[in-house]
Amino acid sequence: MVLSELSRIFEKRKMELYQLLNDRNEELKPETQHQMYGAMNEIDIFLETIQHYRHKEVDDEIKKLRLVGPIIKERKITKFFNNINDSLSNIRFKKQN
Repeated sequence: MVLSELSRIFEKRKMELYQLLNDRNEELKPETQHQMYGAMNEIDIFLETIQHYRHKEVDDEIKKLRLVGPIIKERKITKFFNNINDSLSNIRFKKQN
């Protein structure tokens, strides 16, 4: 199971507990309410742990990446600039009166 799926499942469960506490607050015993709040806190800690590992997973993938640019040999660069210089020297300007 993917970490994002686990997050969704536990977020949904946390919201169900929260709504149950809000809707049936008067009917529930204080012990039961405390257990539900404890469960919600445990879910929060679990979700933070999942988020930490998701960020770590992304960071590890980024660290594995190796950026590679185009390989240009020095001779080609020199030739390129020489061609530009030759082209510029061949340009003739017309005199304006």
